[in-house]
Amino acid sequence: MRPGEFYFNGRSSLDYRLVIQTQPKRKAPNRRIKSFTVTGQSGTVYQTREQRDDMALDLSMVFLSEPDDFKREAVSDLFDVPGYVDFVPYYDQNYIYRAMVTDGVTFDHVRAYKRATVVTVTLMLHPHKWLKTGLLHLPFTDGQIINNPTKLVASPVIDITATGDTTITIGGQNYHFIGLSGTTTVDSELLTATSGGQNVAHKMVGLEYPKLPPGVTTIGMSSNVTSLVIQPRFVRRVS
Repeated sequence: MRPGEFYFNGRSSLDYRLVIQTQPKRKAPNRRIKSFTVTGQSGTVYQTREQRDDMALDLSMVFLSEPDDFKREAVSDLFDVPGYVDFVPYYDQNYIYRAMVTDGVTFDHVRAYKRATVVTVTLMLHPHKWLKTGLLHLPFTDGQIINNPTKLVASPVIDITATGDTTITIGGQNYHFIGLSGTTTVDSELLTATSGGQNVAHKMVGLEYPKLPPGVTTIGMSSNVTSLVIQPRFVRRVS
């Protein structure tokens, strides 16, 4: 990425002739605790990864050339998003942030910079950022290891292809499933288990969803598993 460039919702800022002026000031998000009830299961599930509030980030940008009304409207549309979208700034390009916009974009003509137009917007950042390499879908066989390079527990997505009663093991922790058929997707972030678009959380034994602790972890599986694919989703805290 070029200095000042960023990606927002899949689009490069250079497509709009827009760059970040300076790295914004950041403050670590406040701690928060969350609990969940899971559809298809009884009981309360608590996230093992600590939760924190979203963090406000004031982004100051400048056009590389004087924009016309069409360009201003295009930038306004870029930041007009209904929820979280991906945000990748040049100064931390190995990670994907999740950002939402709650207020509109401000355009300010600054005479001191000879017709420069400064653009400001406040992003609300999810308290964690995702390591890009942790978003790959990786196939595993029995006995393989996976290394979580961060200090936080990761909440992976796991695709299990198996028939019948099934067990997968992550770092010595067993996760049991009853009567699986085809491919079952277990999302430990959303706390869901689905197969063919249907909720199959009732086929999980217990309320615990698989987690990937920091460091090296051994992956195991019962002999009836024909395919096991993991998207690790390694995260670090935004600071």
